[in-house]
Amino acid sequence: MRLFAPSILRSVLGCLPAVVLMASACGGGGGDGGPTPPPPVAPTITLSASTIDLNGLTATAPLSASVTPPSAAVAWRSENTATATVSGSGTAATVTAVAAGTTTVVAAVTLGSQTAEARVTVRVLPVVRSLAVSPAAPQITVGQTRRLIVTPTADAGADTRVQWTTSDAARATVDTTGLVTAITPGSATITVRSIAVPTVTASVAVTLLDIPRVRAVVLAPSVDSAEISATRAYTATVTADSGVTRTLTWRSSSPSIATVSASGVATAISAGSTSISARSTVDSTIFGTATFLVRAPAVSAVSMSTDSLDVPIRVTTTLLATPRDAAGQPLVGRTVTWQSSAPTIASVSSTGVVRMLLPGTVTITATAEGRTGTTRVRGSVANLSTIVDSIRQATGLPAMGGMIVSREGIVAQGVGGFRRIGGAQPVTINDKWHLGSNTKAITGMLAGMAVDAGALTWDRTVEQTFPDLAATMRAEYRPVTLRELLSHVGGLTNSLQGLTASTNLPAARTAWMNTTFQAAPNGPRGQYYYSNSSFGAAGAIIERAWNSTYENLISTKLLQPLGVTGAGWGPTTGVGGIDQPVGHQRVNNAWVVCEACDNAPGLSSAGTLHAPLAAWARIMQELLLADQGRSTVLTQSSARLLTTNAVPIGGGASYGLGWVVSSSTPGSRSVVHDGSNTINHSRAVLFLDAGVTFLITINAADLAGGLTTAALNAMQLRLNSYWTQGR
Repeated sequence: MRLFAPSILRSVLGCLPAVVLMASACGGGGGDGGPTPPPPVAPTITLSASTIDLNGLTATAPLSASVTPPSAAVAWRSENTATATVSGSGTAATVTAVAAGTTTVVAAVTLGSQTAEARVTVRVLPVVRSLAVSPAAPQITVGQTRRLIVTPTADAGADTRVQWTTSDAARATVDTTGLVTAITPGSATITVRSIAVPTVTASVAVTLLDIPRVRAVVLAPSVDSAEISATRAYTATVTADSGVTRTLTWRSSSPSIATVSASGVATAISAGSTSISARSTVDSTIFGTATFLVRAPAVSAVSMSTDSLDVPIRVTTTLLATPRDAAGQPLVGRTVTWQSSAPTIASVSSTGVVRMLLPGTVTITATAEGRTGTTRVRGSVANLSTIVDSIRQATGLPAMGGMIVSREGIVAQGVGGFRRIGGAQPVTINDKWHLGSNTKAITGMLAGMAVDAGALTWDRTVEQTFPDLAATMRAEYRPVTLRELLSHVGGLTNSLQGLTASTNLPAARTAWMNTTFQAAPNGPRGQYYYSNSSFGAAGAIIERAWNSTYENLISTKLLQPLGVTGAGWGPTTGVGGIDQPVGHQRVNNAWVVCEACDNAPGLSSAGTLHAPLAAWARIMQELLLADQGRSTVLTQSSARLLTTNAVPIGGGASYGLGWVVSSSTPGSRSVVHDGSNTINHSRAVLFLDAGVTFLITINAADLAGGLTTAALNAMQLRLNSYWTQGR
């Protein structure tokens, strides 16, 4: 490479001696003798390469020049453009091969004559001129393959190896040999490229065909219905590619409801719904469906197993309802719903099980598809005689009776035994039983009625009621109130002294009270002490307030309004009587008849009432109703006062007004009273919240030995079992 021209070099060297010997010999200076300016600097140029090899036609190579000063312009030229050309802008240029051979690329500084040169050699190798692919527009079915053939046009000795590529490998792939595999329907471009430089390419569009198949199966009608035994023909429309088999397999999802033949004819078997399907035998995933509804004949009527029925209260029974078609034939598989016209009296389950809860009559209705059938169910009083007599026999009693009573009436009843021990006359459900001290609870009701009527107050005192006895009355008794007398907290003795057998009962009670009010108290006022005299005094207060005998008031104010008959006072039968139960005492472990025995008649308000079980039941039913505010003779406030805790008596119990109030079952109000005239024994238990009472009677008493008490307890348990469980 030449850096400087010879003429310039000689000029510079020729000036050196002059510069040494005389500053102005080779250049002008100022006339004033100042310093002489330096001579101009000659430009210089160098190239980034002195030799360039280009392999192949149109091959290129970059070339750059470095000049001083940098602002100097550069001009580029090839001395043999038939071999290679050069193009540049400023100091950068590109050399391009044209043909095999050599040439010199020259870069010259335009200001001055400085140049720089690079030797260019172009070598031309054998090349691939073009590629052709066949077939030109291939079609390949999904899942199949086809090999593409490439034909190169190339110079002798050229490298004809190629590479294959696909535009969408998700649709079609191609291997190194040109084997194309169809993946999914659509199209893809397959390209082949030569390895030799310069590279050439060729492409073909491949059509990817779907596999011939059944496209859809449609059944008509899509929904159909028929009654049992009818047939329906289905039509199947098959959409499929040309040449694909269109045969179908028919099926019913529920053959018990309907079957279908190989030609698509469905036969109704039983009521319900099934799916009819037709499936391609070529591709089981392609099928059509239709819904087939099988109707049973419509319900025309509902027949009941009985039109009317008596069911013992607390007992269950099952009714049968049969839906029938217009021809009267029974229909199976139909839904039947049940309803009671009064569910509080009789309930009915979803399967027709009727449970009689309370006395009354209800209509039980069975409904199927809008058609109904009915049965009138009447609650009948359950017969407890077997239960009663089993307890009587187990305890060796002469006779016994038991009854369950709700606010609605008698639920169950039964009697067993004989009116006299060893006798031949059995007791009947209508016989009269001595209630003994259970009369006290009824006296409490009568007192409440007098208070409700305004004839009395609960705070009416002994002194206010018996002014005729005031002169001889002890001071302790003067302030004692009616409420205290009915609670046994007035201090009165339990003695019957002074009580005569006079038939003038008010006079007999007055004489009894005269003796009692002069006797020393049993204890301090306010302390519980059981006293018949207290209820004798209460009866006298009631009859004086209402200006009638106690016995008449019980009849006119209570029994008659309630429709009670058969009640009376004293023994249930006379000496030698066999028409009613007679009382018995326990003597030397044996029962002994006590002929026409009872307390003196004047003791009525404390305990001489007798009545049939039904009469006693009606009185207790009214007390249950009064507790709910539904009585016609006694207010709710008075009824609840009678059965509310008043004074403790021990054992977790207390005494109300004529009732022992039990607190053994928290949250459940109950009262009880045992009554006995020592030859009869009875018990009343009221469950106020449940609205039910148990009544038990025995025509005998063994208070000392506890035999009759044990029988009462056993019977109470059996009555409770029947009430709660119906057995």
